[in-house]
Amino acid sequence: VGFYLGWIGGPGKGRALGKDQVAAVAPVAPPPQAAIQPAPAGADADRKRPAKQNVLYLNSYQPGYKWSDEIYEGIREVLAGRSDPIVDLQVEYMDSKKYSGPVVRQALFELYKYKFRDTSFSVVMVSDNYAFEFARQYAAELFPGAPIVFCGVNDLQPGMVAGRTDLTGVEERFDLKGTLDLALVQNPGKKRLIVIGDRSVTGIAIANQVRDQLPPYRDRLEWEFWDSYQLEEILGLVERVPADAMIFFIPFYQAIGDRFYSAEEVVAEIGRHSDAPIYTCWDFLVGSGTVGGRVLQGREHGRLAANMALRILDGTPVSDIPMTAPQGELYLFAYNGLTRFHIPESELPMGSEILNKPYYFFRIDPQMFWIIVVALAVLAATLVFLVINISRRRSVEEKIRAQLSFLTLLLDNIPQLVFWKDRDQRYQGANKAFAAFFGLPDPATVVGKTNPEVLPGWWDHAGMAEEADREVMRSE
Repeated sequence: VGFYLGWIGGPGKGRALGKDQVAAVAPVAPPPQAAIQPAPAGADADRKRPAKQNVLYLNSYQPGYKWSDEIYEGIREVLAGRSDPIVDLQVEYMDSKKYSGPVVRQALFELYKYKFRDTSFSVVMVSDNYAFEFARQYAAELFPGAPIVFCGVNDLQPGMVAGRTDLTGVEERFDLKGTLDLALVQNPGKKRLIVIGDRSVTGIAIANQVRDQLPPYRDRLEWEFWDSYQLEEILGLVERVPADAMIFFIPFYQAIGDRFYSAEEVVAEIGRHSDAPIYTCWDFLVGSGTVGGRVLQGREHGRLAANMALRILDGTPVSDIPMTAPQGELYLFAYNGLTRFHIPESELPMGSEILNKPYYFFRIDPQMFWIIVVALAVLAATLVFLVINISRRRSVEEKIRAQLSFLTLLLDNIPQLVFWKDRDQRYQGANKAFAAFFGLPDPATVVGKTNPEVLPGWWDHAGMAEEADREVMRSE
């Protein structure tokens, strides 16, 4: 006797029975003469293994924001390489740089609750603080049982993750000390630091991280935070900063009227209005009016988080995947910023990269450069040798030509009959007396010819002369 187990809510609803609910069990007769065959080996494992795994990525910002675009590229690069099973990555942009607050957050919750009511996710990935806070608040209801992998989260406090065994990720912890130490070496007269940011969720978190790293500089620097000004006010203030000041820029958006200025546009405007050097710890801001610094790379954060997600998809418990906080090893600088503030490349750390530096021939690989130099030297020496050799050859040819001209003139002016042949008895030349004696129009007509051809009417005499010529050649 077979049995059919009915699901509450009807077939296809995907909702399991509650603990207080009873399933209806009805007998079902097996088909006539049905033979029960054992399942082939591995069939259960194949049925359990999904053909596709759903991964949701909540991006705090919007397409076009370079930092989160780089995070997404890093995530996509890693997940796209998985083929068994494949990963179906769904991306949701929360646009918090432009629209945030309790009303918007509640609206996003209602949207996702409706949108994903019939969808389950194997992993939920979030980037930056807004999406992280949203997931902490709503993930249990929106995505029950789904592990959370975060990246790009600033000012991560122990209480935010205490007791959470379903959460791991990559903290965005930048190296302000490495950047400030270098800035003070490059600008020895600076004694004031101005930190420019905003009051967004991420801006406040980054400012807290900056404050945590500043106390060791209390005897060397004075600092102030500009995080409540509009862009027009900031531009007016930076034009009047003292000569001993430098700026640390926290990435933020700014709205002016109906236009939104990206972080790159904001820092570029500040750079155009300020005579103070601007430093930062994010790679996408270098080259937009800043000098540079020890930077974080969004793509690397995305890769690290995606690799954590793959481990979870492969069955590793979230609790076995520790959180990480790489500070970034890359020192990145803008060529225009270095030249503007007269900072020599010799003062940059070993291995630093410089953006937009003019390309010079000698910047190629040193080994290749010296190979080319040696090859050019060899070619130049060969060319000089050939030129000298050709010059000498031409000189010798001129001398020979002069000698031949003299000999020709001499032979043409003596009365004796003179001619010369090769070993095959063919004439190679004759003087004018020879041609005149035998009635030839020009001495050159004898070249390459034999006696019968040159002297057809003088064969008896020619035969005797030819025998005498052979005797002379044999005697040599």
